[in-house]
Amino acid sequence: MAVMNQRWNAILLCLGSAMTFWLFNALNKDYTTAINYPVHFVINESKYVFTEAPPSNIPLEVTGGGWNLLRYLLHISVKPAELPVAKVARRGRVSRQRLYNLLKKHIKDLKVNRVLLDMMEIHTKPKNTP
Repeated sequence: MAVMNQRWNAILLCLGSAMTFWLFNALNKDYTTAINYPVHFVINESKYVFTEAPPSNIPLEVTGGGWNLLRYLLHISVKPAELPVAKVARRGRVSRQRLYNLLKKHIKDLKVNRVLLDMMEIHTKPKNTP
């Protein structure tokens, strides 16, 4: 009976080691996937207020190493991109191209392939000054 338990322990140890090596090898490759990148919209609070809460994430298609993608998917040490609302406040819309240009400046360790939104609306109004 003890010999049988030792065999199972050896088999489980080999399987665990093989799975660990496979995982590390897989995370060293490049992949393309969709992530929700956190954003924070910066507004001049003396001039404008949000009438609706802006989105907190923007869906992106990115390419990068498995370790970096895992970090972004698990939101480990991911600093939200700060996007200014100054020019958006007049029009109320942000195009896909503008979002792409703003976000690729903030994301250094992944390649931003495209933004998965056609257009995003930001609802603001001028603040009433007393």
